[in-house]
Amino acid sequence: MLAARDAYHRRVFRVLPSVGARGVISLFRKAGQIHFDAGENAMPKSINVRIGKVELKGELFDTPAGKAMAESLPIECQWSRWGEEYYGTIQPGFGSYPGATTDLMEVGDLAYHAPNGWFCLFFGPTPASRGQEPRAAVPVLKVGKVKGDWAAVKALGESVKATVEAA
Repeated sequence: MLAARDAYHRRVFRVLPSVGARGVISLFRKAGQIHFDAGENAMPKSINVRIGKVELKGELFDTPAGKAMAESLPIECQWSRWGEEYYGTIQPGFGSYPGATTDLMEVGDLAYHAPNGWFCLFFGPTPASRGQEPRAAVPVLKVGKVKGDWAAVKALGESVKATVEAA
């Protein structure tokens, strides 16, 4: 029995490298067998965030909230500014999702606060910061990360409209 199970595992793991080019592979145990999923659901979703003429490139994470947002692209945001954070409600709206929340952010983090339905972009210190780090007013779920011209983002107004779309 043990030899048969080991032979099965060797066959499964021999197949995995050929699947790697199609996506990130997630492995898990179920009923004593190993299964793998090489589909696009196992990968972060590449996105563009457009705020006026400013374009940021990044990804939505492979988390329940990140996947829900990726499945609803494009997303329209009406954002208000709080220090160097944009936050606001999004269309379509989202529910509550599991995951660790935090108020400590990094420049480029995208976050979601389910109780208020806020979608946030952090690009520098906020009034809640204790130094130069971006910090949310309340704990949020990190759902993605973007890169771009932060000086151009900082030059934008107090209220902006943004679109998040698949890259």
